[in-house]
Amino acid sequence: MKATVYYGAFPAGTGKASDCTGCGRCEEVCPQKLPIQKYLKDVAEAFENASL
Repeated sequence: MKATVYYGAFPAGTGKASDCTGCGRCEEVCPQKLPIQKYLKDVAEAFENASL
């Protein structure tokens, strides 16, 4: 199944990975210390630029 099918399944208004402003607040509070900003960038590239 194509990435756009899954990515488009989220409710409207929840935002996209590319909406990240890079403020870093999510990483400051992440208990697992994940590189969330990098992950969001990767997701935006994979899902938002995927060919239909």
